[in-house]
Parts: sequence; structure tokens; C-alpha cells
Amino acid sequence: MDIKEFSSKDISDSVTVNALNDEISRIKRENIKLKATLESVGLSENDVTMSDVEAICLEQIGKLKEISANSTFSKDEAAVLEILHRNLKIAQGQNEFKKINKTKNMSNDDLLRLVK
Repeated sequence: MDIKEFSSKDISDSVTVNALNDEISRIKRENIKLKATLESVGLSENDVTMSDVEAICLEQIGKLKEISANSTFSKDEAAVLEILHRNLKIAQGQNEFKKINKTKNMSNDDLLRLVK
């Protein structure tokens, strides 16, 4: 096949395939590192589990991410994302409510400085 016979679509497809192959390689390297980390603390990949709440939150957050790629969030979608994020953090043992309570007794000036 002569180089003149390649279309721009062929070149675009080739670039896409190369980018995907690079991404696969990066993910494989990351996977190897994560497995080594697990082994270093005496765990195997079968020892790591995710709760149903975490799985549902991550799945729904992923769906909202897809929606946001094509359009802006409605107020309802933004509220759902906030709830899912909060629930995910709680399920993972990271309680964000501590941050909120610290601002309860702050003056208005201090709150404004915090926002800036």
C-alpha cells in the first residue's frame, strides 16, 4: 500500500489506537505497582473488597461524569453528586462533617477569608 492511499480517517484511527495502547500500558504498570503494594502489606488482590454502598456511589458518580461530559449539570444532578460523594466518603471512613463543624463558631470576616 502506497502512503498516498492512506486517508485522514486511517491516520486518525491509527493515532487513536496508539493512544489506547499507551493507556493500556500505563494501566498495566499501575496495576503491577498496586499488586506489589498489596503484597508488601501482606494482602492479595482477593483480600480487598468494596462495600455495596461504595460500588453504587462509584457507579452513579461515573454516570454523572458521562452526563457532564456532554452538558452542564442541573441543580438536581449537582445535588445528587454531592450526596453520592458524601456517602462515598462516609463509606470509606472519611467523615467530612468535621470540616463543617470547625466553621460553626467563626466570625463572618473569618468565613469570608476562608472562601477567598
